[in-house]
Amino acid sequence: MFRVTIEYIEQDLTMEEVADLVRRKYGDAASVSFLPATDTTESAIDFALQKLITKDQLNALFGTKELYPNFKRAIKDRASNIVSTAIDNVLEENERKL
Repeated sequence: MFRVTIEYIEQDLTMEEVADLVRRKYGDAASVSFLPATDTTESAIDFALQKLITKDQLNALFGTKELYPNFKRAIKDRASNIVSTAIDNVLEENERKL
């Protein structure tokens, strides 16, 4: 018995799609983890936003197409609120440390 680790940069699939493919191929016991593609700030932000909104966006897109613009606005508002709160928390924590 041994463990196999495969690492690559995915550009075409969502994280949910990759996890589904891995589990279909290797079973439910397969462990799938995701990290930003690089260690840049932009990559970390993109990764976090992908995690934050993609599942909701897919559900909205494949739900009721006529309502997608409304769902898109709600997803953006929710994400903006979460990001704004996170920024406030980091600023407060930095001020506390200083």
